[in-house]
Amino acid sequence: MPNQRKAVATSCRELVRQATEFLEDRLPAATKVEIWRHLESCAACRTYVEQLALVRDSLRGLPVPEMPDRMRKLLLRRLARLARESDDPA
Repeated sequence: MPNQRKAVATSCRELVRQATEFLEDRLPAATKVEIWRHLESCAACRTYVEQLALVRDSLRGLPVPEMPDRMRKLLLRRLARLARESDDPA
């Protein structure tokens, strides 16, 4: 039975890695079916996905803060510099 325990742990790790994409419906159908099958048999992962969904839904209800103008300008300058550097064939 140690092999079964390892397989379940691997499946749990994989589910945790893909949970957000699963909740946002951004996974291929076959992957979603595999996750649903795992959730049917794993109470811990069901609880994890339920809690993640609650957090996601709670955060969606919060107002999005405005970025201060000075920070926005600084960020845009740094992003432009990074874009120039990545285009530069060093």
